[in-house]
Order: sequence, then structure tokens, then C-alpha cells
Amino acid sequence: PTRRSSDLVKRGECFGLLGPNGAGKTTTLGCLTGEICPPTAGDVFVAGHSVLGSGLRKAYQHLGYCPQVDPHYPALSGRKNLSFFASMKGVPKAEVAEQVDTMLQRLGIDAADRDKPAGKYSGGMKRKLALGIALIGRSNVLFLDEPSAAVDAAAKRLLWQVIKRRAAGKTVVITTHSLEEAEAVCDRIAIQVLGRIRCIGSPIHLK
Repeated sequence: PTRRSSDLVKRGECFGLLGPNGAGKTTTLGCLTGEICPPTAGDVFVAGHSVLGSGLRKAYQHLGYCPQVDPHYPALSGRKNLSFFASMKGVPKAEVAEQVDTMLQRLGIDAADRDKPAGKYSGGMKRKLALGIALIGRSNVLFLDEPSAAVDAAAKRLLWQVIKRRAAGKTVVITTHSLEEAEAVCDRIAIQVLGRIRCIGSPIHLK
């Protein structure tokens, strides 16, 4: 996000959209990613580029996205999935293997599982891989749609640490219905109800 008087999300922060199922969180990300286009009203800028019209392609160059539906290729291993998306996102060929190995380690995917077809992964491992796909590369704006859904408690905390230890300057917008998750990773939280933001502030302020 650029500095504008109407900015909602600040550069480098983790911003949470907190609300129950049906609050409009995923729909909001659909508007931000261009999946829902055009929106019924308004405009939104990602890294200074409008997601409407010709600006969408430039906005995509900054985006990493973890949707609720896992984006991996089931026949490819976790390693090959990450290598493919790293290449797509502009990582130089000479750096792909190192970045992939680092990401697999950060995600806690065991060495024995890294070369297995992702289609054979458990639900929790698939969510880890989906988060890795969003994080890998030079994306400096990350949209994470309930990244820890269907993940056990230990794996959730690992994923939260991965999000918190992202590279400096990477901005995150995360949707969740879990107050615990929002408090664990977010600098600021917006509570969304029926498509509208009802209040916004730091976790301490909202409490």
C-alpha cells in the first residue's frame, strides 16, 4: 500500500479482518485480487496500483495470495510446487533451490515429505504449502485467507510464527474468525460484520 490519506493498511504491518463466517472477508479479498471485478462501488490500490482496469497487472507483481482453496498442483511434490511458483514470481533460477529449501524448513515440512506428491499431504501440510506459495519470492503484499483453517494447534502456532517472521516491509492482510489468531499475528484488527467494518484498532485498543 502507498501512503494516501485514505490508506487503510500501512506498509509492513499485519492487518486482520476478523469476523464470523458470512461477514464478507473472502469477498473483500476477492475485490482486492481482481477476482470480483468490477466491485459495485469504490476503488482500491495495491502498492499504488488500482486493481481496476490496467493497474491490475502491475498490482499482481506485488501480490502473494493464500486462498481458502489450496492452490498447489497435487501431482507435484511440495518442493516442485514451491519451485514452480518461485519461478513464476520472478526468483532468479540460481536462487530458487535455496529459497525453496529455506521455506520448507520454515514451514516445518519434514525432509521425508518434501518430495512426496502434495496430493498425499494431510490437510495441515497442504495449508502450510499454501502459505509457503504466498510467501515465497518477492511479493511484498500478502493476502492470507484463513491460512490456518483445519490445522491442529501446534501447526497453527508454527504458521503464526512464519507470518510474524516474514521479511521486513512485507505487508499482510489476513482474514480469520479466530480472535486468538488475530491477537497472535496482527498489529491492527478490523471487525467485519455483514460486509461492513464496525471497528478498527490494535488488539489492546479493541479489548
